[in-house]
Amino acid sequence: MPHIVYMARCISTGKLYFGITKRSLTARWRAHVTAANRGSSYYFHRAIRKYGPDGFDLKLIETVHTLGEAISREIYFIAEHSSLAPRGYNSTSGGNCPTDISAESKRKMSIAARNRSPEQRAKLKAAWQAKLPGFRHRLGKFTAEHKLKLAQRLRTIRPPKPSQATRQKMSASHRRRLLTKQINGASLSPDQVREIRAMHKEDDSWGAISRIARQLNVSKATARNVIRGIYYVGPLYTGPQTTRDGGTAA
Repeated sequence: MPHIVYMARCISTGKLYFGITKRSLTARWRAHVTAANRGSSYYFHRAIRKYGPDGFDLKLIETVHTLGEAISREIYFIAEHSSLAPRGYNSTSGGNCPTDISAESKRKMSIAARNRSPEQRAKLKAAWQAKLPGFRHRLGKFTAEHKLKLAQRLRTIRPPKPSQATRQKMSASHRRRLLTKQINGASLSPDQVREIRAMHKEDDSWGAISRIARQLNVSKATARNVIRGIYYVGPLYTGPQTTRDGGTAA
């Protein structure tokens, strides 16, 4: 599987970080930023928190075919550019990826993870939440006093409810838009809608929608939407009433 060797350079300090991944560079950088936001103590992640994700330039150096080649190149670049901390952001000299985990070991690790006790899961959850930023995860649930303050704050920033007269105007405007809704570029009259539904009631066999659409000179999507009842038609429509033969009723 191809692997990439990449470099991150801090714009403010000029320090470098070299890494390898089998994912895309964008996905790997997103993982670095996520780990930094969760409070990772790695030297590189602390730098991301300090200077921000936009404070680094990313560069794909080369693509290799195997993990062994990628590790070899990572070790070379770290030594060549002296990017080991504190002169750079690499915490190790490279090549610290686990390469010798057998299939049997992976299977045992998977079984152990699935069979964790509730106490173990609780400890792991607490340890994970302790790394998350924000006082909610560090201090626990909100107190009653804090919830009251949040509720009061929300009430001040929410827009006021419209009056009854405004709501009636909004409802009437919405009904007018529904009654004159453009369906695929053509306004259908109530007679046309009723005709489509009546024809489908008489013939609902396979291909009936296509035949109805061709006969009434409308798109197949329009006929299907009318049959499904997506578009509402009511007494406010004032347009011409089209008949089956294409004429216009008075």
